[in-house]
Amino acid sequence: MKIRTVTLALACAALLGGCATKDYVNEQIASVNKRIDSQQADTSGKLSQTASLYEGSKTASTASKPRSKASRAPRRKRSTAPPQRANWPKASSFTKPS
Repeated sequence: MKIRTVTLALACAALLGGCATKDYVNEQIASVNKRIDSQQADTSGKLSQTASLYEGSKTASTASKPRSKASRAPRRKRSTAPPQRANWPKASSFTKPS
């Protein structure tokens, strides 16, 4: 008798839970879209400020006297090999499943 009551309660909860209505989903999406739009506008404003600062510093730096090659620090050669992982297993230790 107890198992039947628990089963009936679980069945009722599953049936009455239901899915979200279309209007509810649209309300939730609208609030998220509004927040994303405001963040996008804020980011666009900051990007344009950064770009204008970059352009201003670019023109200011070209107006100054260029440095000679001797005063510049030598550039490091970049390695094209991937970094080595000491504790990773080697590829040969993996076997193909049969």
